[in-house]
Amino acid sequence: MYSDRILIDSGEAPEAHALPITASMGLVSHRHVFSDCLCRATEAELPDVEVLRFNEFQDVLAAQPEWRDHLRLIVLDEAAAETLDVVQARWLTRHSGARFACAYSDPARAKRILCQNSYPDPLGSLFPLNIGLDGWISVLKLCLTGHPYVSPELLARPATAVEADARQAGQLDSLTPRESEVLELVASGCQNKEIAARLELSENTVKLHIRNIISKLGVHNRTEAAMIHAQHRQH
Repeated sequence: MYSDRILIDSGEAPEAHALPITASMGLVSHRHVFSDCLCRATEAELPDVEVLRFNEFQDVLAAQPEWRDHLRLIVLDEAAAETLDVVQARWLTRHSGARFACAYSDPARAKRILCQNSYPDPLGSLFPLNIGLDGWISVLKLCLTGHPYVSPELLARPATAVEADARQAGQLDSLTPRESEVLELVASGCQNKEIAARLELSENTVKLHIRNIISKLGVHNRTEAAMIHAQHRQH
């Protein structure tokens, strides 16, 4: 456990909720990801912040009440974030106002954490560990003053998904106006008989349009075609 409080001008912090005279921050890592050097640098750059390092979240709960009373931020590595006890974390947030963040090394692993029930409550921020000292301090200031932060690389859609969207958009554009009308009604949940009545077509003609739609979109059935239509209508 590491602790060495320092005081510097607090005017650098972003405007939000003012920090107390002394704020506490915990760095939690099963594998000592947060080095002594990082702890010292953090305290040397942040105003009125006391930094303590813990091996696991349970150690934070067992810390002295005087320290927890000023607790404002708990930064977890990926392993600690993946095993975070959400119930206990939410209890601590309610009683101390502490916020949770994850400093990650593996973006793919961090994206999986985004899908867990700990995000966005209580784990509201995720950012890379290798962003340099200036970036690290800037993000911590945001978190300490009440601004959650999630790295854009975690929210950006993969290139493969973007390419798939573009391909599907082109396939939708290849539909004839009548096929587009039929697909619109299919996506609305209409059956062939109802589509035929609305468009004044025979059911056999509707079936032919649907076969053409399925072929042009490269899908297996009308349900998949309707899903593509719904996805691109939202965009």
